[in-house]
Amino acid sequence: MRRTLTAVALALSLTGRLLNADVPAGMSALSPSGGEASEAGFLTAVDGLVDQVAETFDSAVEEMGSLSFWKSLLLTTRKWSGGIFILLMAWMLLLTYLDSRHPRRPPPDIPVSVVIPCYNDAASVQTAIASVFKACPYGADLIVVNDHSSDDSLARIREMTARHAFRIVDNTENKGKARSLNEVVPLARHDFVLCLDADTCLNRNALSDMLARMRADNRLGAVSAPYRPANRGFLPLMQGVEYSMLLLTQGAHNITSAMALWGGSMMLRKAAFEDVGGFRLDAITEDVDMAFRMNRRKWRVEQSFRPVRSLVPSSLRGWIRQKLRWTSGGTQCYFRHFRVWIRNPIQLFFILSYSLLIVSSVFDCFDGVDLVGSASLIWDDTLAFWRNFANLCTAFEADALRRFGSVLLCCSLSCIYILPLIRRPRDIFRLLLVIPFSILYFPAYIIVSLFGTAIGVRSLLFPKARDVRGWNTDSGAADGTCVPSDEFRPRHTGLVSSGKEESRGARIRNERRGHSMAESGQANESGLCGRDTETR
Repeated sequence: MRRTLTAVALALSLTGRLLNADVPAGMSALSPSGGEASEAGFLTAVDGLVDQVAETFDSAVEEMGSLSFWKSLLLTTRKWSGGIFILLMAWMLLLTYLDSRHPRRPPPDIPVSVVIPCYNDAASVQTAIASVFKACPYGADLIVVNDHSSDDSLARIREMTARHAFRIVDNTENKGKARSLNEVVPLARHDFVLCLDADTCLNRNALSDMLARMRADNRLGAVSAPYRPANRGFLPLMQGVEYSMLLLTQGAHNITSAMALWGGSMMLRKAAFEDVGGFRLDAITEDVDMAFRMNRRKWRVEQSFRPVRSLVPSSLRGWIRQKLRWTSGGTQCYFRHFRVWIRNPIQLFFILSYSLLIVSSVFDCFDGVDLVGSASLIWDDTLAFWRNFANLCTAFEADALRRFGSVLLCCSLSCIYILPLIRRPRDIFRLLLVIPFSILYFPAYIIVSLFGTAIGVRSLLFPKARDVRGWNTDSGAADGTCVPSDEFRPRHTGLVSSGKEESRGARIRNERRGHSMAESGQANESGLCGRDTETR
C-alpha cells in the first residue's frame, strides 16, 4: 500500500510541476526518504494538488480560446515548419546530386518487353504504341491489352498491326489494370518489362535511363519515369509543378530506395515481380503498393529523372477524383507497410513540413479579414459589398508588407520545383507559377488530401468493392498472385488475339472519325508526344 501511494504522489508531483502548480506541503511525506505520514494527510495533500491542476488546466483552455494564442501558434508553426523544410530540401538536393554522380553507362541494345493496358483510350492508344517503337529502334516485345473497352480502342489497336508487329490481348470481361498486368507480365519474353499506360508517350531518353539503372544494379526491382502533362490549361500547368515536386521528393531516395512508383511508366524486373507476387488486387494504388512490397522483400526501387509525357486531368472533377485516389491509396500503404517508411520517414516529413508552411502562410496573409462575410454580401447588397471590399483593401494596405512579404518568401521556396520546367530563356516567366501554386493549388490539394486520408483509413477498416483500383470493376481474387490465363494462345505470326473480329460498324465509325493522334507514328507539336521530354 505504501509503494502505491508513493507512486501516486510522485506522479501528481510531476504533473503539478509541468503545469506550474505548487506542490502542497506534506506531499513528500510518502517519499522513500520521508518519515511516516498518515493517509489522511496524504489525501488532503492530493486534494489540494488536484484543485491546483484543475485551475491551471482551466486557464490553459481559456487561453487556447483566445485569438492571441492561435496567432502565436501559427507563427511558431510557420517558423518550425519553414526551418525543417529548408533543412530537408537541402538534404534532398544533396541526395539527388549524389544520385546524378553515380556512374551509369549508356545501355546497349538491351531487349525489353512493353505491356500497354488499355481501357477506353481510343484517342491516345495509337500514340502510345507508336512511341514505343520510336523509342526502341531495335524493336520491342510489345503486348497491348484491351480490357473490354466500350469505345473503338480495339479497332485502333488493330490498325497499328499494319505498321508494327506486336501481340494483342482482348479480355472478354473487364478485369481491371492490376489483374490484367498480373496475367500478361508473365507472358513477356524478356527480363525487363515496362508497364506503360495507354495515355502516356514513351521517349528514348526515359527508356535508356531506366534500362541503365536496371543494368547497373541487380537488386533493383523497379524503376519508373515521372510525368510531364501533355495537355494544356491551368490545372495541367499546376500539376506539372506538383509532379516536379514529387520528382524531387521521390528521386532523392534513389540512394537508399524509393517508396513509390509512377504507375504510368514503370519498368519491372521480372524476377522481382514474381517474388512479390505481382500487383495486389485490393490496393487502391497498385503501383505504390508494389514499391512498398518490393522494399519489404529487400528489392530496391528507384526513379528516373527523365520524364515522359502523359495526359493529366483537365477538369476539376477529374482532378479531385485522382487526388482522392492517390492520397487514399498512399494512406492505405503507409498503414499496411508501417515498417518500410518508418525506417526512412524523410519524404513524409518533407511533405508535412511543406504543407504546414503553406497553410500557415496563407492563414497569416488573410488574418483578421472576413472574406466569407464579404463574399456573402454579393447576394444581399452589391453596393455594400463594394464598400466592404474597399475596407478590405484598406486593411491590407495597413499591413501589406507583413502579409505579402511572408507569402512571397514562402513562395520563393517553391521555385526549386519550377526550375526543371525551364528549358529556354523565354520560360523564365514560369517562375511566376509559384504564386498560384502556393496560394491556391497546394492548399486545395491539402484539403482534398484530408478527405483522401479519411477514405484510406475507412478502406482499411471497412473495405468496399469500389475502393479497388480498376477501370470499372475488378472481379479477381484479392490475393495478388500472378495467374497466367489459359486464353492467351500465341500463334506463329507473333500476334495474340481472342478471335473476336472487328465489326463492320466499328470500321465505319473509325473511317468517319478519320483522325488519330499518331496517324503517321510521328510526334507533332499538338499531340501527346508534342516535344522531346529531356531534362536538363
